[in-house]
Amino acid sequence: MMKNFMRILYLLLTALLFTYPAGRAGAQLLPLNQPEQDACNALIICGNGFTSPYSYQGNGLVSDLPVTPCSSSGGLPSGAGESNAVWLRLNIISSGVIVFTITPLNVTDDYDWAVVNITGKSCSNLSAGDVVRCNFNNNQNPTPTSGITGLNMTSLETSAAAGITGHNFLRRIDAVAGQSYLIMINNFGSGFSGNDLGSGFTIDFSGSTAAFNDQVPPRLQSVNKACFQATSATIQMSEQVKCSSIASDGSDFRVFPSGNIVSATGMNCNSSNQGYTSTLQLNFNPPLPPGDYVLKPRVGSDNNTILDLCDNALPLTDSLVFRVYPDHSVTHTVDTIGCGALVYHGVTYTQSTVLRDTLRNQAGCDSIYNVVNIKVYNEPEVFEELVGDCDTVIFRGKMYFENDKVVDTFKSQQGCDSFLHVYHIYVEHFQLSVTADPPEPVIGDYVHLYTQANVPDYQVNAWHPAALFGRQLDKDNAFFIGRSDTVKVIATSALGCVDTAELYIRADTLVPVVVMPNAFSPNGDGLNDVFEPRFVNKSGYVVKSFRVFNRWGELVYKAEGTRKASWNGNYYNKDKVADLGTYFYYIDVAFIDGTKAFIKGDVTIVP
Repeated sequence: MMKNFMRILYLLLTALLFTYPAGRAGAQLLPLNQPEQDACNALIICGNGFTSPYSYQGNGLVSDLPVTPCSSSGGLPSGAGESNAVWLRLNIISSGVIVFTITPLNVTDDYDWAVVNITGKSCSNLSAGDVVRCNFNNNQNPTPTSGITGLNMTSLETSAAAGITGHNFLRRIDAVAGQSYLIMINNFGSGFSGNDLGSGFTIDFSGSTAAFNDQVPPRLQSVNKACFQATSATIQMSEQVKCSSIASDGSDFRVFPSGNIVSATGMNCNSSNQGYTSTLQLNFNPPLPPGDYVLKPRVGSDNNTILDLCDNALPLTDSLVFRVYPDHSVTHTVDTIGCGALVYHGVTYTQSTVLRDTLRNQAGCDSIYNVVNIKVYNEPEVFEELVGDCDTVIFRGKMYFENDKVVDTFKSQQGCDSFLHVYHIYVEHFQLSVTADPPEPVIGDYVHLYTQANVPDYQVNAWHPAALFGRQLDKDNAFFIGRSDTVKVIATSALGCVDTAELYIRADTLVPVVVMPNAFSPNGDGLNDVFEPRFVNKSGYVVKSFRVFNRWGELVYKAEGTRKASWNGNYYNKDKVADLGTYFYYIDVAFIDGTKAFIKGDVTIVP
């Protein structure tokens, strides 16, 4: 179903990105892992209603309820489990009926929910069997009322599975004094477009006859430590408190023996001071000097002290003791010098930098500053020079037979190499070679000669016998061979080294005969694997045309204008192996003395 698909898609995106921008004006998207996103930190609510202006993402630090009875077929956790959730808690103090409505602050938002009975059960071990109501009904084609969902007195249903529509309300809960219930509210986002994470909701318990109330007031739990002076203090409350109960001028608190609180803010509270928070920040001006202080609540300029979600007031008798620690810090500075690079504590540095390591005392204040000045001096300037000769090099009275390197090093004032004069000793053993094609010609063949050397740049000086070669300075040459002879070529390298290459070329007498086998076995054993013409000489001829046909007249092989014509038993134009049996061929050969041979016949492929 579309809703299940959107849930799976969103969970994958959340796992990859970890953040999701608020997509609609007015939505306040909270960071991941808020305390109230875990069941054991559920917001304890009371009275007739509760409003959250926040948009939640993720499942908190614990995935408390991955599956509910509303899961779609297949039981996928993403079908109807915890997703972008906030948890509420009801502690029943007198028996009665529980009904409620959940109304999105924006009509396009789609809120899902589940009610869990945790009476006598740990909040850290929830299962689908503890769920007494769950509703994952779709909010489609939104109207001002289509996104409203909850419990009422008329419905007989106890669950609405993921993906269905038109089942907004479920049956009431008959609660008994002493029971405890958790309400998981999933912020699925816009059911109409699915493109953001919603804009908060209101849950209204009007019509309920059961009473649930939190009579425990909030307390001052802790205050952060300050070192040297305090411009602010972060106060942790014992539970969530209303942002609207925090006086922005800080008048809800006072400091003894002295101190001037100039402002107070609540974490996550918006600009309109809506929402709830468990963390407050007090700002001091002037900063508090080192010493011991007591923080006490009082009735502020807003005519109340701090209030929890059930309007229980922070007791005026409550207090917190905190200390601003004096400065007893000591700084140790060390200079460490490296040339080109420096390895310090296993890390390689190629540029100068400053490392600072701060050690804290038992009070958590900085007490010792270790400062390490990493000074890395530049790599030395390098001047390179080539010293080369043929076969041997004599440099500074030493004879070198192979390549080598001599380095003169000049130091800076810091002891680092600042200038390097590098002499590259290059001993060139120039070697020239010449090859012929064809390597075993017959008298009258046109022979190509190719030179090669072990250095990239060389120049040919002469070819011998000079009468055969009109292009004396070319690296490659050619001639008509009339008899067996020795060819010699002389060349000089760029360094001036000279070498001579010789090649004896034996010229055979042409025997213009061609023989064709009548069978072959292309089985890869190295014996008669190909069908080809056999000649007495290795050159002096050209196969003008060689064609093979199967018994249906289909051409299976052809070669033209080559000395290397052979059929390996495969169709030349298909990825196909020829079958065993008889094939027909004709071959047309021309020899350099003008003799021609035309043969046709058959050949058999055998295993």
